[in-house]
Amino acid sequence: MIDLEVQYFTCSLLTIRVPEEGVVDMGAFFEAHRRVTMGAFTTMFLVAMLGNYLYRSLYAGWLDANTNCLIGLPAIGVAALAKSKWLQWAAGAFIFR
Repeated sequence: MIDLEVQYFTCSLLTIRVPEEGVVDMGAFFEAHRRVTMGAFTTMFLVAMLGNYLYRSLYAGWLDANTNCLIGLPAIGVAALAKSKWLQWAAGAFIFR
């Protein structure tokens, strides 16, 4: 159950409050919250890996799922720390391959 709470928290970080007037700048919002968002994604991956391991008797593909999460963790780090937009996009594409 905790994995759903972490997933909800991660998604809630991406919620933009729309002002009464003016334009919503999604790029600026992402840039301002990028490291926090990537930290939440890292936490979500780690909690998912723990849940897969703890309930491995119920889920035959737990090792493959954990391997995919483990391979994706460095890409999250790249997305959090890279300054160039193309590298951030490449990291995101790698995670959702």
